[in-house]
Amino acid sequence: MEKLNIKERQSSVLIVAAAPEDRAALRDALSRDPAARHVITEAESGLRALEVCRAWKPDCLILDLDLPDLSGLDALKELTAEEGEMTCAVVALVGAGDAQLAFEAMKRGAIDCLEKGRAGGTELRGAVSQAIEKAEQRRRASAREHELIEKILALEADLAVLRREAAGRGQEVEAWQAARAGVGPSGAVVSRPERG
Repeated sequence: MEKLNIKERQSSVLIVAAAPEDRAALRDALSRDPAARHVITEAESGLRALEVCRAWKPDCLILDLDLPDLSGLDALKELTAEEGEMTCAVVALVGAGDAQLAFEAMKRGAIDCLEKGRAGGTELRGAVSQAIEKAEQRRRASAREHELIEKILALEADLAVLRREAAGRGQEVEAWQAARAGVGPSGAVVSRPERG
């Protein structure tokens, strides 16, 4: 029986860049990852990236923010708007020294940003691996949060029922105590009719 390498994992990655040579370089860098196997799909435009993300739901999106049809920031905005939160890990690629664009990408859901010229080899592989892990942690935290919210809502509903029941029992107890004391609900003395 063949023993599985526990450290090796498989992930799906969508590479989005306008230039075929950029996509090829990114694909080559990922294919050399000794710790992971990647199932890679490519897209050359922002609109095509949105289509592929909707249909394929990759673990990680490597997104060049300079696209011909739709800016990478707009693509991030679209992906976040559809799901309410980013459904996959995003590593954005920016031009050298474009800190403001990197900041905007992070605000819109990217987990990491790399300079295009340096997005190769171990730096890219590490960014993809860490982004996938962070996205998974976010998903688990979000699932726990939704679970806790559901539990809190159920407890609040149970508490409301108990309060209504207690209020009803309280009125019954007051009526019983009043009847036992011979006083009606309005404070009047209750008397039995005489049998004649």
